Amino acid sequence: MIHAINTSPEEMDILAAAGASVSISPASELRIGFGLTKIGEYLDHKVNLALSVDTTPLTGNADMFGIMKLAQNLETVAAKTNSNCRRAGRWNSRRSKGRSAGPR
Repeated sequence: MIHAINTSPEEMDILAAAGASVSISPASELRIGFGLTKIGEYLDHKVNLALSVDTTPLTGNADMFGIMKLAQNLETVAAKTNSNCRRAGRWNSRRSKGRSAGPR
């Protein structure tokens, strides 16, 4: 599979069970506007991932070390964003119950 940006958790399980690999191209996916690859989710579902470059005119170069760094940075941002969303959800839940909204 290539890109597979909008894959559901159930589809990820099917890919993993079939032993399929997903080739991700984070630079191209961002440039085209496809969105962020769900790297952490794919790994959680035991899906094999491969890094790729669609075309150098689109991405600017074929520097695989740069693409590895981009993938790592995107996953770091995604992990922090998800953590902040969970934290905000707990904060709003406590606030709606009339409790102090501050940290515990």
